[in-house]
Amino acid sequence: MRTAALVVAVAVSDRAGAAPADRLEVHTRVLAVVLERTTFADAERLLGPTETRHNGGDAAASATAACYVGVDGTVLALVSNSEMGGGSTVTHYELVARESRAAYSDEPDYVVPAGRRPRCARLASLSRATTTGGGLRLGMRMDDVRRLLGRATRAAGRHAVYESVIEVPKASRDDAEPGPWRARSVRVELERGVVVAIRVEQITSH
Repeated sequence: MRTAALVVAVAVSDRAGAAPADRLEVHTRVLAVVLERTTFADAERLLGPTETRHNGGDAAASATAACYVGVDGTVLALVSNSEMGGGSTVTHYELVARESRAAYSDEPDYVVPAGRRPRCARLASLSRATTTGGGLRLGMRMDDVRRLLGRATRAAGRHAVYESVIEVPKASRDDAEPGPWRARSVRVELERGVVVAIRVEQITSH
């Protein structure tokens, strides 16, 4: 998603009663990966070697990605936005039912060329049963998602988006300038009534 658009949308949705920030924070973890903390080097040490590849995009679409695939075809894609993650720290992950659903970008209007999609490494611990830190998993029905996350910030057709924004505490309370913000987004996509894709993003201003 576009960073500027996320901030505007979240600021409005917070006033309308979006999901609380802590409700989304737990979903920024999957397996051993924690958004904005785990680097690709960390991921390789924790999950095993894999290929990283730049997605060919520029400006807001520019990102580096890697992926893992389970024995049942489940894919975990890790993405680092070039601007916010420097192409090395994971800012976005996608847990999808099959590789073709992985976008390898947080910019919805950008389609990653086939030659820019990374080759996924095998990961025995990855499957449909893999959950986010907050319990979301592939195969759930929307009623189960609502029980975990409550009312969606935005929903249409076969997807629902949950967004939040918080102000990050400043090092000094004497600093009168506005503090940095941290925005989170969880997008759930459905097919035939069950979840087939979970896309989670976290970005922090500097």
